[in-house]
Amino acid sequence: AEYLALLIGVILISECVKENDTIIINSDSELMVKQIKGLYRVKQPELHILYQSVMAQLEGLPYTINHIFRSFNAVADDLANKGIDAQIDVPAYIQKKLPL
Repeated sequence: AEYLALLIGVILISECVKENDTIIINSDSELMVKQIKGLYRVKQPELHILYQSVMAQLEGLPYTINHIFRSFNAVADDLANKGIDAQIDVPAYIQKKLPL
């Protein structure tokens, strides 16, 4: 779920990035953060596909990625849960960009 959310977020934000902008990514998934930073490798084949897509989307974009504790990510978790509960669909133009 974390990789899919990151991929969708990167696709959306990449449409808005202007010159001299830096994308700041905060995640409570320490493993994913370390994988994106290249400190850990992605072992699961199904996640590796998403990882490669995320890295392809980030290529050429200035970004930082940081691990934050779950207690500091409560707003994002709440919004994600509301989206799941409401069964909000990912827009079709983004679905076309997903490796699923």
